[in-house]
Order: sequence, then C-alpha cells, then structure tokens
Amino acid sequence: MRARTVVVDANVLFSIELTDLFLTFATRRLLQIRWSEEILSEVRRSLEVSGRLSTAAIDRRLAAMQRALPDATVEVPRALVDQMRVEANDRHVLALAVTTGADAIVTFDECRQSA
Repeated sequence: MRARTVVVDANVLFSIELTDLFLTFATRRLLQIRWSEEILSEVRRSLEVSGRLSTAAIDRRLAAMQRALPDATVEVPRALVDQMRVEANDRHVLALAVTTGADAIVTFDECRQSA
C-alpha cells in the first residue's frame, strides 16, 4: 500500500509540534509530504513576524526540514496557480495538490471559491 500524499500548508508548518509530527510520519513512510517554495516562504515570514525564533534558528529549521524530506519541495506551474478558482492566497496550495495528485491538503484555512 502506498503512502498517502499530503500537501501541508504554511499555517500548519508554523507549529513546531505539528511540523515534527508530519515529518515523523513522512520519514517513517506513513505519508508523503509535499510543500512548495512559496509555502516555505510563508512559514519563514510567519516565524519572523512572530518573533519566536531568530533568523538563524528559522534558517536551521527550514534547512532541517528540507534535509529530512528532500523530495517534499515541488515546483508548481504558475499557469496552473492562475487557473485555480479559490481565494488568491489559497491558489498555490490547491495548485500544488493538483500537481502532486495529493490525497489531502492539511490546513487551518477554509478554502473558498472565488468569483
């Protein structure tokens, strides 16, 4: 049985406890985690704004995530992002799910269709 592919949104990766949980699942091959550079940039910005970690600590955290899961980062075609009919801030996450054939998106956001 193949591991389910899951896109993990930035608002989930903000929490070190949830990040650790999902990385543990992925390193034990219970899930295939996917994120994009845009998601990781959002994590960085959120951590910087929170003031919880120094810039060096944020760099170490993101580097450790990428070392643990080198295949997690997926490039999303800009044209596909632009085609998504959800709120602008959620388009890249949905496009990543489509690109990777994800079974689920893990987020705290409600995804709403845009006009």
